[in-house]
Amino acid sequence: MDLDLVIKILGWSMAIAPIVVFNVLSAYMVAGAAQDDEVIMGMLMAGLGSVGLGVAILLFVYLTNFSLNNFLGV
Repeated sequence: MDLDLVIKILGWSMAIAPIVVFNVLSAYMVAGAAQDDEVIMGMLMAGLGSVGLGVAILLFVYLTNFSLNNFLGV
């Protein structure tokens, strides 16, 4: 491995690690609060449902031959 690759790996790990830790801790705290309150659980489920629909739409568009030009016959 050359020094350039080592610096890139170190830089990306230092950039991504705090984001991952923040997301894990936030998910743990929200999951704990959702066990106590039905409103928080409902908001969490609505948010996860929205993210799931967004991921499904993006997967559909990127992994299929779907295009509005093909659909409209343009």
